[in-house]
Amino acid sequence: TSGVDIPLYSLNSRFTVIVFWSPDCGHCKKEMPKIESFYPELQQLGAEVYAVYSEDEFDKWKTWLRGHKYPWINVCNAKGTEQYQLKYNVDQTPMIYLLDKNKIIFGKKINIEQVPGIIKDRIKYEESKSSLNISTSWCTNNVIKHNTDITPVNSIIINTILLYPFLLCIIL
Repeated sequence: TSGVDIPLYSLNSRFTVIVFWSPDCGHCKKEMPKIESFYPELQQLGAEVYAVYSEDEFDKWKTWLRGHKYPWINVCNAKGTEQYQLKYNVDQTPMIYLLDKNKIIFGKKINIEQVPGIIKDRIKYEESKSSLNISTSWCTNNVIKHNTDITPVNSIIINTILLYPFLLCIIL
């Protein structure tokens, strides 16, 4: 309600929870207090909530926000220039999307109860992927040294090595 533009891409959080909602929506009135109760946990997981008002009655929206004082970022399409309904296929409210730090969607059309678990799974996935990259790099640098004579069979072996570096390290 401050009149300051806060573009989605300006957020530096590890994860972003986008909530498309409206104070006139009965389901939203039930979901927003749940989101508020999950907010501290979401912050601990590195997530920020970016709530997007989906209608165009801005005075009604501002009045609602003044009465509810949500702790997260609340935005609207006051200028009418954003086409988020098309970009995010918003055909109902509330609608929740999860984005990673690069603003790539990895969860959509989910409820708030699912969000912490999905984020925790994503963190585990990213950590395992990071561990795999370190192992792949180590094995590649220490085992496959500048092999310029790669035949199709060798290529398959190298691809397998890159996909399964732990196996390679144990065998060697």
